[in-house]
Amino acid sequence: MKNLIAHRGLKINNSKENTIPSFLNAINDANYVGFECDIWTTLDGYFVIHHSPIYNLKLISSTPLKELVGIPTLKDLLKLNSNKIFLIEIKDLKIDYLKLHKILVKEQNKNIYLMSFHKKIIKKMALMNRNYKVGYLNYVLNSDNNYEEFDFICLLESVYTSKIHDYFKNKQIEVFLYGIHKDSSYDLNDLYFITDKVINSE
Repeated sequence: MKNLIAHRGLKINNSKENTIPSFLNAINDANYVGFECDIWTTLDGYFVIHHSPIYNLKLISSTPLKELVGIPTLKDLLKLNSNKIFLIEIKDLKIDYLKLHKILVKEQNKNIYLMSFHKKIIKKMALMNRNYKVGYLNYVLNSDNNYEEFDFICLLESVYTSKIHDYFKNKQIEVFLYGIHKDSSYDLNDLYFITDKVINSE
């Protein structure tokens, strides 16, 4: 069985993506080992959960939290009691990574994985004394990158090969794949699959 991560939460029972109900759905479903979500920063410095930079027609970075009615915060997310994977993607290029680190490092009993397309941010966080894991979210592998500084890598599944698989396995770097998932000959225990697919329990 694949190690499934619910992309932006498990969207069943009328729950919407990147909401506390969708995360609880993934936590309570044995088919999933965790969930993925996205974070931005409000005008007044709160970390909030949303995929795009706009919420209810308002630019998150230019709007105080009190005007973003209904949006979940990182604080709300971290109240969830689970040892499943909390895969958090930094969307905000200008995020206060020191402030974020201070919040996450206090979560001693949670299985937090932090990733971003923004290499500079995630590299800085990789240097922190931390208990959460840090990874680089990438479309393809860049030959000039030192991946050994990361705990995990997140790649588009269509570019994944057996050679790449062996490389990261030998380096003991965990791999998350996203995209359209296909049957493969890889050892599924070595991989995590971020998916929108809803798995029906038998």
